[in-house]
Amino acid sequence: MANKKKHHMDHNKLELAKHLANQSKRISSQYDRFVKNIIHFIHYASTGIDRVLFNAKYAKVVSLILAALLYVVVNYNDITSLYQTSLKTSRTVQNVAVYVQYDTQEYEISGIPTTTDVTITGDATSVTAASTINGKVVADLTNLTEGTHAVTLIAEGIRRFC
Repeated sequence: MANKKKHHMDHNKLELAKHLANQSKRISSQYDRFVKNIIHFIHYASTGIDRVLFNAKYAKVVSLILAALLYVVVNYNDITSLYQTSLKTSRTVQNVAVYVQYDTQEYEISGIPTTTDVTITGDATSVTAASTINGKVVADLTNLTEGTHAVTLIAEGIRRFC
């Protein structure tokens, strides 16, 4: 009985090996066809390019296209600057509220203004868009100790458009 079982297992292994060999042959032939098609395509494209580039009939068209491409590459910065405005403008938004962040249990604050003026600089459309947004100015005093300090005010809520 053990001999029959061993013979059955050997037969299964043999069938599995044959199946794997057939799959391997099929994949190999598919790969070979794929490579052959790629080579055929490259040959066809190369022949077409040679016919166009080295044909006297198309020489002027090819020259014109190459000259236009060279012009665009060399003058790219000049062309893009035509579509971008370099005019800068400024607008001052007055009486923007100043919010103070500090430990209210520990300290008493003095000398901070309640409002300030904010100047927005950039191209005209961005400045107009930014000045219509309700932003605020924050004085962050959370990491300061007791004493007199010069504090930088930070504008918040005004997205960067420029």
